[in-house]
Amino acid sequence: MARWIAWTIELAIKLVFSPIALLAGSRRNLVVLYDANVNPITYDFAWFLVAAELERRRRRLDGIHVILITPAKWRAWGESGEYNHLFSPEDIRWRFNNIIVALCQLLPHAPSVSILQSQTIARILATIFAWHTFPRRCVHLLPNRDYGRTYVFEQSYLGIDTHILQPPDGASHYVKEWLKQKVNGRRLITITLRQSRYGSERNSDILAWISFAKWLDQKRYAIVFIQDTEYAASFTLPEDVPAFVFPEATLDIRLRLALYTQAFMNLGVNNGPLIVAMFSSSPLSIVKQVVESVSQSSTALLRQHGFEPGHQPPFFSDQQHIFWDLNDDFDALCSAFTTMEARVAQESHEMASPIGDHRGEP
Repeated sequence: MARWIAWTIELAIKLVFSPIALLAGSRRNLVVLYDANVNPITYDFAWFLVAAELERRRRRLDGIHVILITPAKWRAWGESGEYNHLFSPEDIRWRFNNIIVALCQLLPHAPSVSILQSQTIARILATIFAWHTFPRRCVHLLPNRDYGRTYVFEQSYLGIDTHILQPPDGASHYVKEWLKQKVNGRRLITITLRQSRYGSERNSDILAWISFAKWLDQKRYAIVFIQDTEYAASFTLPEDVPAFVFPEATLDIRLRLALYTQAFMNLGVNNGPLIVAMFSSSPLSIVKQVVESVSQSSTALLRQHGFEPGHQPPFFSDQQHIFWDLNDDFDALCSAFTTMEARVAQESHEMASPIGDHRGEP
């Protein structure tokens, strides 16, 4: 009943203010609203953006306008009490701006973005200007959950390409200039680390990844570690590790994606930032996908989100792979890399040269 009442009020508002919406040119735009009071402040927002872009293309609209509602009192209402205990309101404000707002800039045609604190104003504006909405029959006057993940799965099963995220040209230029001094003709390998206080059982085995970096042939591979944002200011590699650290990519999602798109291979554990590689043209290898002790990475929740353990998601390219049966110990990392190296090289129309027998202790 409440939904029908809200829909009737919304229709009346549209009829009254439709001339304003026409003058503003919103009839050719897809208007989407993301409320951080009912949705999490995580990289999963990329699902929502990818879904919106797919819907924009399907309807052949000109652009997207994203309306973001900031969380009340800067609490993460879509997360657990533990999350809000670990992260202060200032931490959450920072994450909102550097994840939610920044992710909007990775769509091919960066959408216009409105950021509002008032739910009432945001919902009325969305109602007035939204000739086209996603989801199609959403009622902006009521809270809406993010339906992006379901829609992306549906479209990918229909054969629609979901690899649509792109770094801005400025970010790509910055990264290419940085790499000129580091790569020197070698293949770029990125290693994305997870070191969060939240759900720490999901964190990367740092020593195993360092051993893996030493195991790689330094004449053929240039290795870049991307540390967890929580440790961007303090993370350092031992002097004997033949790799680089790129802290700028840790703090700027645009630079992160620009680095991923330049890489021969991107590796990491199940980790939020890797979603931008997942929905771009970047090669990707994920280990430690399932950690049953953490609800967000449990088999039950993964299935609820559309993933089937043991199977690759329908939107993955041949250069992207989840190693469901591998953790991130040293031998597993070497095995995953060996499997993917030939596949990525073949897909890139390159000849994969032998890496030799590097098994054993580095």
